[in-house]
Amino acid sequence: YLGDVLQGEGTKAPTLMLPGMAGYDENAPQYTYDVEMCRQELENSFWTTCTDPDTLEEVPGEDCQPLSEVGFRLSAVYNTGNNQRQTIAEILQAGLQEAGEQYVVETVGLPWPTFLSNNRARKLPIFIIGWLSDYYDTHNWSYTFTAGYYAFVQRFPEDLRQEFVQICTEGVTETDPVARDAYYKEVFNPKYHETAPSILLFNVKQRHYEPRYVNGWYANPMYSNRWYYVCLLYT
Repeated sequence: YLGDVLQGEGTKAPTLMLPGMAGYDENAPQYTYDVEMCRQELENSFWTTCTDPDTLEEVPGEDCQPLSEVGFRLSAVYNTGNNQRQTIAEILQAGLQEAGEQYVVETVGLPWPTFLSNNRARKLPIFIIGWLSDYYDTHNWSYTFTAGYYAFVQRFPEDLRQEFVQICTEGVTETDPVARDAYYKEVFNPKYHETAPSILLFNVKQRHYEPRYVNGWYANPMYSNRWYYVCLLYT
């Protein structure tokens, strides 16, 4: 994906937060693409054909088959027109098929409004999405992905969400920058890695080119489009 789609214009995301933010750690543990390990994890799954999907408890019954035998079929959803996200879904599809033909992932493209409404309704088994900072601080990433919006659309167990609420609260209220950086590295990052609620991909490099005669406007990677407010202030 990095080579063929991003043309090398990205860096592996070792942590949820961006470079320069408190808690960013290039040496944080990361998952690697390992089909054999994936196969082993699926074989170790507690899911069987007798597992109650709501309580996750085993319902007494005959001939309960493990997940590794019956497999699954689910959708990896992206918003139509976004070729990068479509490619991510297809790579995931191919990887799981390599782990076992019984693991079927269907790639599904939905219009953006439909994608959002289904996501909010928690109807998407796997969804591919990106994120831009609302403000440049770790809390905008840590809380959003583990205690706020994405914790709800991903149906985090409430006890896990509350654990992240506590972690994020302690992190954002730490006033010492050094202590705050260390706290995220020592507490938040390991917990997020252990829980693995998402697959972190790449931080995309945002380059900008313009003619030399353009003055009074500056590229800001915080914005996903061109904002001309600064330019208007100079006219």
